[in-house]
Amino acid sequence: FTPIGEPSRLTVLRPVPEGWMREVSVTYPVQVARDARPVNRDGEVECFELVTPEELLARIERGEVTVEASIALLALPCFA
Repeated sequence: FTPIGEPSRLTVLRPVPEGWMREVSVTYPVQVARDARPVNRDGEVECFELVTPEELLARIERGEVTVEASIALLALPCFA
């Protein structure tokens, strides 16, 4: 992979049924080769898909992307 920007750090504090959730995420924007096949190794990711920026925005609007992932994805250069 090739870095395409600086890492960003995000802290989210929000209510959840069990109380409060505080999560710190560090996002590293990278470009991967067309034939790359990412693998989920920790159970944190439901799936990997290649979608257009327009499709991503539609999925965010429909609530199909987590808050944390939405913030990280909207920080990508294609949305600057």
